[in-house]
Amino acid sequence: QQTIQAINDNPQRHQLFATWIGKMFAKGKHDNHYMSVGIISTKIAEKVAELSNNERVVEHLLVMGEKNFTHANSPRHHRDNIALSKDEFTTLPKIISKPTVVLWDKTEKHKNLIYIDKSQMIKVVVDMPIKKVKLEPQEKLDILINALKIKDYNDILGKIRRGDYIVVEGEP
Repeated sequence: QQTIQAINDNPQRHQLFATWIGKMFAKGKHDNHYMSVGIISTKIAEKVAELSNNERVVEHLLVMGEKNFTHANSPRHHRDNIALSKDEFTTLPKIISKPTVVLWDKTEKHKNLIYIDKSQMIKVVVDMPIKKVKLEPQEKLDILINALKIKDYNDILGKIRRGDYIVVEGEP
């Protein structure tokens, strides 16, 4: 766990991700390449297995694909005022490293992890794909499928109260 946290907290790795994000903003067309965002801890991985009845398996390496970036930075997200700025995108490794809270979305439609940074009001959604995801190079990875602004934190708290979200780690 200490090794995972040391890797997640590494400023050089954070800078590499920030450089990659800068390239994504400057690039017109995105393909199937990806960049490491962080490592999912063993504690969280074990909790995911427990909560999903071993249906979802965490591969531990969390990446953001270029097409996932395109989705997160989509015109629709900008229109809805939930798109992240370039600077906010660069903080994703830090959010994975030290989230306010990690949630499990247990709804049938999703079944994925959500990392929350309450101070920035950012939600990072992570999928543990069951089928192969088209990435280059092809690896078994966990995919950051979305990163967006939280409009109303009470919505998150309501989903926790209703039981749609289960707290995996941290305090909401």
